Amino acid sequence: MTDAPAVPPAVDLTGRAAVVVGGGGGGIGSAVAVLLARAGADIGALTYEPEHAAETIAAVERLGRRCVASTTDVTDEDAVRAAMRSLLETLGETRHLVNVVGGSLVDDWYTVDRLPTATFDRVLGRNLRYALVSCQEVARPLLEAGTPGSIVNISSIAGQVGVAGVGAYVASKHAVRGLTKTAAFELGRDGIRVNSVHPGGIDTDMTRGGPIEDPAERDAVYASYPIARIGEPEEVANVVLFLASDESSYCTGGEYL
Repeated sequence: MTDAPAVPPAVDLTGRAAVVVGGGGGGIGSAVAVLLARAGADIGALTYEPEHAAETIAAVERLGRRCVASTTDVTDEDAVRAAMRSLLETLGETRHLVNVVGGSLVDDWYTVDRLPTATFDRVLGRNLRYALVSCQEVARPLLEAGTPGSIVNISSIAGQVGVAGVGAYVASKHAVRGLTKTAAFELGRDGIRVNSVHPGGIDTDMTRGGPIEDPAERDAVYASYPIARIGEPEEVANVVLFLASDESSYCTGGEYL
């Protein structure tokens, strides 16, 4: 029998930089940014919410790490590219990217027979196109330098199943899953790992503003889950930290629920 492997040390990202798209959202994105900073990383936060960006900057700087933020319209490709390039230039070599942005379910509540194509295009632009653009902007310099890295795309449980009434949202989250799989195949030989995380019910502004308004009814829904409660943003952040770190060095193309 071989000896058991040593217990891994605490994750240490000191000297590394990470960009979190959606890092000022006050939910999963903010939790991810703060946890990566707690592990030692400098943070670039791309957000569409200036007030939350300030909160993230303050939280990261309290941990003694650098945080730079850029506010932009994530549906505008040119604006996202410009913002990403500015963050990367300021941060220097950036080995980690986490894509968190995702629009609310209830903003786009249509059955498929009534779903406007304009809404469909808007949701895919908001939830999918930015993920491709940010992946491109981070991967290209890593490929040119021959530097390994990690990309984590936040999808949703809706990227695993169908959900009535939110076809555009579900399609976008399934597409994030597919983009992740393809990127994992294409970038893995160059040392860039790409994984996706698929949260279920997480206690954020989006879920609190969901279609089920009665808190008791919401609690009943979460009680039916395998883990019978709503999740916390920090619990998603813990998974992201693992996937960003060298502790997951043989994980790519994975889906984490």
